[in-house]
Amino acid sequence: MTRVLHLAETRELTALVYELLDAHVDTAQLAEELQDDLRWSAHLDYLRALQRSARELLADASNGVPT
Repeated sequence: MTRVLHLAETRELTALVYELLDAHVDTAQLAEELQDDLRWSAHLDYLRALQRSARELLADASNGVPT
């Protein structure tokens, strides 16, 4: 069964996703001093790529949706 999100739900979901993305930025900033550790470096690269992709998708999805 397909469910259509109401505008208020869409706004709440968008706000939550942006908050999660901001938390990823905070994690990356806190872990920058660990960049010499290859595992952390790879994870930070992953977080940054995820950030870019998610923000692009949110921007595309919000086109035409009033804020």
